[in-house]
Order: sequence, then structure tokens, then C-alpha cells
Amino acid sequence: MEENPTVTAEIKPTVSELINPEDVVIQFNERRMTDNKIIAADAFLVENGFSAITEAKNTFGLREVYKGIDENGVEQEAVFTLKAQDYEMKGSKGAAALAEVEIQSGGEKQTYSFVLLAPEGDINTVEEYKVVESEGSANVERAHSFWSCVRNRIRSEGCGGSSCVDALTSCWHGSIVGYLGCLAWRCGICYGAAAACCVCDSGWACSWLLGHCDIDYEEPAPTPAPSCSVENNMNRYGSDLRGIEIASAGACCQACLAESRCRAYTYVKPGVQADHAMCWLKSSVPPTNPDTNCISGVKR
Repeated sequence: MEENPTVTAEIKPTVSELINPEDVVIQFNERRMTDNKIIAADAFLVENGFSAITEAKNTFGLREVYKGIDENGVEQEAVFTLKAQDYEMKGSKGAAALAEVEIQSGGEKQTYSFVLLAPEGDINTVEEYKVVESEGSANVERAHSFWSCVRNRIRSEGCGGSSCVDALTSCWHGSIVGYLGCLAWRCGICYGAAAACCVCDSGWACSWLLGHCDIDYEEPAPTPAPSCSVENNMNRYGSDLRGIEIASAGACCQACLAESRCRAYTYVKPGVQADHAMCWLKSSVPPTNPDTNCISGVKR
């Protein structure tokens, strides 16, 4: 693969601001109920033994605006946003985070939802999983993309200096959100420019300003992690093994994965069948029916 150009301090945002942590908490809480990709990412983390930390101090949000003249001599603007929330595994050193990056430019918007997972609490062995949506279902797959791209750009010659490169190791204290915030502080505009370039994904509307950073590095085909598909606003009626009280759609997926006979599930929101939410585990895969009170999925 052709080497990407170095991200340098010449790429400077006109606006660089932290997003209110309370707002990040509220947004993730709402989208865990309504957004297919966030629902799938949360379910994946839950089935791996993690739960969301909903305190504001365990979230991070960054918004930057870049302006410049494109190849046609027209002034353009690119808006980059990064949001992340810590997850924890009780009684373990394991660390994880649910994150999303977004770039808007030229009337287009591109969003990348992903999970960072450090089962042993080691930042150098962090695993990245991206959420891929197809035909209404969202699935989580192993990736080597945004996270690797950003770290590679920070290591690039001329990006942030030795203090920034050292931060790739010294900023780690067991929290992925804390790590992201520390990198943003230690690396300054280098960090934001690297992250924006990587989510821009080479050749898209924003590459005229942010450079060419290929988010999808070539590597052997990844092995999909065990998971459930997520079908928002869908009910799979019938073939019930049993119904159980449940805390979330992600926990319903985890219950299905733990049951050898379960092939699919339907999560029913609180206040519909009972005061609490219900999870119906299925012995087969019934057809879907639209229902705004339900979230369903199939074991994969």
C-alpha cells in the first residue's frame, strides 16, 4: 500500500473545543435505545463482560472545524467530531470504550462507530471492532483502521514531536477515555488533525484539506467476533424458549449467546408487556414484523 503523507501542524482548526461531558452521556444513553450501530456496539461490549460507565468524567468529546480552499478555488469547511464513553469489567483490569467519529464536508457526512477493547488493560494490545450496517442490521467486526491510523499518524515524522509520540505510552492509566483526553492535551492540533484525516478516509470530500489517510489498511481477513445482529423497531414473533426480565437490548443479546438453543431474540421495551423490559429467547428465527416497541436480532 502507498505510504500516506505525513500529517503536520500546518493543518490547523479554526475551532477546537471540548464537548460538554454531560451532553455526551445523554447522547449515548439515548442512542443505545435508537441507533442500530450504537445498539450493536453496546451489545458486543455487554456480551464480552463490560458495562457502560455513565459518569461524565468517563466520557470524552472533541469538535474541530477546518477551513480552506479546495482544488476548484472554492472555500470549504470540514467539521470533525469525536465522542467516546468508557466501559468497565467489574473485578478486572480490562478496559473498553464505545466511540464514534464523524466528519461533515461538502454537504456530505461520514460516520464511523467502533469499539476499543483492552481485555488485559494493556494499551499496546487494544483491539478495534467496527460496526458495519447492511440491510437494516448492524454487525460488529474486527478492524485495523481508525485507531491504528491515528497512532500511525502521531508516530509520523513531524507530527507533534517527541512529547506527543511519548504520550502514546505515558498517557495510559487504565481508562481509554482518559487516554484519548491525554493525547488530545499532549499532542494538541496534531491529534485532532490525525483523527480528522483518518476518519476522512482518503479521497472523500474532505481530503482536499485533511490529506489522504486510508482508514482501511490491508491485512488478512478478520474473523468476526461472536455477536448478534440488531434489528431496531422489529419484532420476531413466536418460537419462544422463554421470556426473562432484562436491563437492555444488549443484555438480551448476551442472554441469547449464553443459551445454546437460542437462535434469535426479541427485546420488548419497558412499559409494554410489564413495567420492566422483557427479553424473549427464540428456538428458531421467526420472520420480522415492524414494531416500534421492540428490538430483535439473530445470533451469529
